Amino acid sequence: MSVQPGPTFKRYAANGVATVYTIPFLLLDAADLQITLDGTLVTTGFTLTGIGSPQSTCTFTVAPAGDLLFQMSVPFQRLADYQINGDFLAQTVNRDFDRLWLAVKQLNRDSSRALTVSLLEPEGIPPLPVKATRALKMLAFDASGNPITSNLTLAQIEQQPALALGSAAQAAASALSADQSAISAGQSASTATTAKNAAAASASAAAASAMSAADTGFQLGMSMWGHRGSEFRGFAPDDGQELSRALYPDFAAVLDAGLLPSVTEALWQSDPTVRGAFVVLSSPGMFRMRDLNGVSAGSIGAVFRRGHPVPVGGRLIQDQMQRIQGATGLNMSSAAPQGAFQLAPISPVGASVTGTTSTTSVTFDSALSARTGTETFPTHARGVWMTRLFGIIAPLGSAEANSLATAYAALASRTSSLELRATALEFGYVSANQTYANNTQVTVNHGLGVIPGRVDIDLIFTTAQHGYAVGSVVKLGCAGAVYISTGPYGFNVEVSTTQISMRIAQGGIGVISKVDGSAQIVTPANAVLRIKASKS
Repeated sequence: MSVQPGPTFKRYAANGVATVYTIPFLLLDAADLQITLDGTLVTTGFTLTGIGSPQSTCTFTVAPAGDLLFQMSVPFQRLADYQINGDFLAQTVNRDFDRLWLAVKQLNRDSSRALTVSLLEPEGIPPLPVKATRALKMLAFDASGNPITSNLTLAQIEQQPALALGSAAQAAASALSADQSAISAGQSASTATTAKNAAAASASAAAASAMSAADTGFQLGMSMWGHRGSEFRGFAPDDGQELSRALYPDFAAVLDAGLLPSVTEALWQSDPTVRGAFVVLSSPGMFRMRDLNGVSAGSIGAVFRRGHPVPVGGRLIQDQMQRIQGATGLNMSSAAPQGAFQLAPISPVGASVTGTTSTTSVTFDSALSARTGTETFPTHARGVWMTRLFGIIAPLGSAEANSLATAYAALASRTSSLELRATALEFGYVSANQTYANNTQVTVNHGLGVIPGRVDIDLIFTTAQHGYAVGSVVKLGCAGAVYISTGPYGFNVEVSTTQISMRIAQGGIGVISKVDGSAQIVTPANAVLRIKASKS
């Protein structure tokens, strides 16, 4: 029998009633079938018929219920053994070849579940990084589309930017405090409106504060002074070491863009005075850190950092002192001067030189043994001291952006709650959003302790309809009934000292269409109700 294209599995939602199920693919042996029910292997309680046909049947003793899955599972083994000068029968050969093709179909099914690259990339991609490298990291891809590990660990990615969250919480708390102060000040409508506006303004300020807090993070390339062995998270010591561009792609991009001083690897190695600069590509796939700690071989030593009006591109300036000079007359016949001292001829004053009178002076000049100039300073790197006031040169990474989005979403939720509380100042009672159905009654407990003097109903669209967008609010007032050819629609409101009951007509709630101005019924599933009440 030939092997045709087609499925190698069949899934059923077993209902606990049916006992007979069709298997729509060829099975040469009953052992080539695997049955699972809700993921559990089933090996007994059924019989198979039609094995060897294009489709067969499975009959269960007890009707199964759940996720029933039939899969071809051909063992990867050869059962036929052809003998020299033996029979070469078509039935045997066909069965043997059929088994091979069924195994190929099974392999194709299993391989199709794996992550693959496009057929337009026949060269494929390199393998994933080794287990030790990818442990607790996210899978990422470099500029060539090849798999690499993420720069941050899974724990770091899941961390929230504490500064943004703290600022957001503080701003929200401030808004809540203002709201509570307004409640204590009085329940008048004018005071409530003012508090409502203040709460909205505070919420906007809170959002801006959260963004500002997230923006106070360090820019890539900025330096910090700390302690060796306890380096700050996200920082690497300036020891002149090589680091992987794939492991730190964002910083490599900053170097590529020329935002930090850099030199070639050859110059960095040959001239220790330029080791205040980075090397963009020190070796394939690597960049080199600057050496401000005096660690690399041949270094001129650890350096100080100072401001300077002229950029020097990462060059290190060796120590020097201001020049010191002086002279005195001495008899130096016993020993030659050394170091910063030297002999210089002098002219006698008022008499000729006789006897042991000195004809030379001893001079002192620090420039003879030390570097000198107009300033005294240690070995240092020049740059510019700065104070961060706003903005950021390197964009936030994806992890920080996601954390900020999470913080902002939480803040937006709290802001919405604050707006509801401000509305409650005006009305005294504001219900949660209420779902409804036509020809029903919606009842809420208002807690005002008296019969409300004012009731207002808001209809809020959750799905666009009749020209109203999602979130649109239609003020329904406190009653309304209209009769049209399809029946009455509208509602009325009954109040007591404890409850507000809204009776909805048989036809539902009607609005005026924004599309053509006609009277239209709102589909209950497309909107919710918010009931508000005040004592007066």
